[in-house]
Amino acid sequence: MSQPTVPTPAPPDWLADLANRLADRIEPIDEFAEVGCHYCPAGAFWELSLFLIPGEELGGPRDGRRLFQRFQFELRGLIELFDHVEDFYWQPLAIDRTDEVGPHVAIIGDVGGRRVWVRVLAEPSERFDE
Repeated sequence: MSQPTVPTPAPPDWLADLANRLADRIEPIDEFAEVGCHYCPAGAFWELSLFLIPGEELGGPRDGRRLFQRFQFELRGLIELFDHVEDFYWQPLAIDRTDEVGPHVAIIGDVGGRRVWVRVLAEPSERFDE
């Protein structure tokens, strides 16, 4: 017997606005790239992760294979969205096999008086991929 699906509550307006402004700074290289987003409150701050939703190869011997989308991201624009930046880093590789986030750029700081940890992922976590 399957469990009922619990709907995810909508993000607060300020967080949705921040996510949209961040998504505007993602420059897809592939034609049909779509931005995905994961967010949640995490103690004293909000966690916000953005990524491009992978496509899928259709037909042939690799049918169903995930195709990761290529993109560029404007880092200066990321910093400019913050009132105060506490930390800013790039993680070029997954730390280990349990690292669900993998390669990403991250920034921690304040936006509109709220603490936020933003990550732009090179590839979506399978947990975020639908």
